[in-house]
Amino acid sequence: MPESKNLLNMLKIDKSFPGVHALKEVDFDLAEGEVHILLGENGAGKSTLIKILAGIYHADSGQIEISETPTVIPDARTGRDLGISVIYQELNLVPDLSVAKNIFLGREPVLPGVMRRVDWARVEQESRAIMERLDVRIDVNAPVRSLSVADQQMVEIARALAFDCKILVMDEPTSSLSGHEIEELFKAVTRLREHGVGIIYISHRLEEVHEIGDRVTVLRDGEYMGTWDVKDVELDFLITQMVGRTLDEKFPWTPRQHGEVALRVRGLTRNGVFEDINFDLHYGEIVGLSGLVGAGRTEVARAVMGADTVDSGTVEMTNATKEKEEIQKLPHYPLWMALVDVVVFMLALPLFTVIFQGIYDPFTLNMNSPPPLFSANWFYEWILGGPLYNIPNGPTPYIVAAGLALIRQVGLWFLERQYSWRTLVIDFASWYALAIGAMVITSLFTQNFVLEWVMIWGGIAMVAIRFLTILTHERKWTPTLAIRRGLGLLPEDRKTQGLTQVLSVAYNTTSANIRRLIKRWLLNLTMEKDLVDEHINQLKIMTPDQETQIRFLSGGNQQKVVLAKWLFRRANVLIFDEPTRGIDVGAKFEVHSQMLQLAEDGAAVMMISSELPEILGMSDRILVMREGRLTADIDRNEATQEGILRYAMTAD
Repeated sequence: MPESKNLLNMLKIDKSFPGVHALKEVDFDLAEGEVHILLGENGAGKSTLIKILAGIYHADSGQIEISETPTVIPDARTGRDLGISVIYQELNLVPDLSVAKNIFLGREPVLPGVMRRVDWARVEQESRAIMERLDVRIDVNAPVRSLSVADQQMVEIARALAFDCKILVMDEPTSSLSGHEIEELFKAVTRLREHGVGIIYISHRLEEVHEIGDRVTVLRDGEYMGTWDVKDVELDFLITQMVGRTLDEKFPWTPRQHGEVALRVRGLTRNGVFEDINFDLHYGEIVGLSGLVGAGRTEVARAVMGADTVDSGTVEMTNATKEKEEIQKLPHYPLWMALVDVVVFMLALPLFTVIFQGIYDPFTLNMNSPPPLFSANWFYEWILGGPLYNIPNGPTPYIVAAGLALIRQVGLWFLERQYSWRTLVIDFASWYALAIGAMVITSLFTQNFVLEWVMIWGGIAMVAIRFLTILTHERKWTPTLAIRRGLGLLPEDRKTQGLTQVLSVAYNTTSANIRRLIKRWLLNLTMEKDLVDEHINQLKIMTPDQETQIRFLSGGNQQKVVLAKWLFRRANVLIFDEPTRGIDVGAKFEVHSQMLQLAEDGAAVMMISSELPEILGMSDRILVMREGRLTADIDRNEATQEGILRYAMTAD
């Protein structure tokens, strides 16, 4: 490229954290009007280098030059004042504010005068001018939450220009964009380049190197591997520089024998989102789910997992039950169980009457004084059944009542499904306590037999009301129930939905199956350490130790911890939602290898991906979605990129 002014020089940058040498004397430079690609595996040091440039971290040694002038960047404000802006993968916008207010957030122009009111007219005018400079048509008065991800990224770029940005860092800007949106982003990058802005572009999509870049720098394990002109290097060379080895095959797929159906979905519908979804997933099979952004793929995965409710449809997990599970509107309090409750309650009434009220004669309706508590007469009348009164002789009624209660509890054991013990106790003990309590309190203060019958029928009414309440309660296929049946979801947003960032690798690994570690009512910490180490070694998770907080791990290693969590749970049906988004080529290969190993071990795997090469390379069978409906079920041998796109984009 032609000679141009150097905007940035980073010389011999070195940075260490406890247990990690993140950067080892790294060099990096950026010219005016240049797009400089920064590549490296997750954990290679890219983010650390950028945070030092932005003033978030301080280098242990080395020098930074801005426009060939040695500079110290003590904080982020100083970096921004020097014309350095960073657009992170997770966009930093205020959803409820307008586009214009987001662009000038923190540096709003003010009107002259004592009041120093914000000049909103100028904010709106200058925001429109910046959008015109980018050749982007976005309403600057629209709230940011109403914009697509692509338009939100344009707002981030506009905000950088509003700060008179000279150096713009873009971290994985295309990870959530469709093909058309990527084209629009690249047009904006070209316009920025024409205005002399230097751009540091971080991406794991290697095909973008030749499409948008001028030069490329590779980091590996915190070390500077070199800088090359894009036109002089091939992708295979860059991969070798990144991972330190050649990847003979991008997708390690091998043919396998498929078993019986593991997951069967029929008629799954959520109004306005997806409709009539039907598919089978077999043990030992990898099924790819493809489609454009917004087709409803993630929503279907969340519904199958029970995270989102649906309006109709069934899910069957054949490893747990041969009986179809209704997702909604299944009573979890069967009629037979309610009838048993009524019988038990009625048979127990004479018992409680003897204990608390005394003994009654149903022919004369006279109440007799109760015998002294725990006296011989009390035991005689209660346990043996007194011959002078209409109390059943012998323990038979009470044995029957106890037997029916036992049957009820055993039935509850098999039917409890998503109940936790706490919910079970609260749910079914509450009406017992209320019914018995009401009877006891009433009988202690009255000898009115009519009121006694009111109390009796009141108890029966309580049972009936309780039954009707539970019967009309909609039973939902919940994540708890899905997990118990052996289903696991690796979500697209692993940072907020798949992991607890402030907790350790060990905690996140074991969180889905903590009962596995409990022995004799105690948590076996030795077993936990051994099993977590086993999963760390199996998945090659790069972490100083298992007590390291998740937030300190790279994206690829975080993805491996999510997988470790489900392996620890022994899930045998796994749904991977964008499993390789935001991770480097080496980590992608390892994730693909683990998916293949799971399938070879007999697990059923569904993979949702927006990358067609990944779908074609890893899937045994491919499902295609368009606008909330399944439009195709294609065998691997018949699948092509053109065919998948046709089903994803056209109604025919």
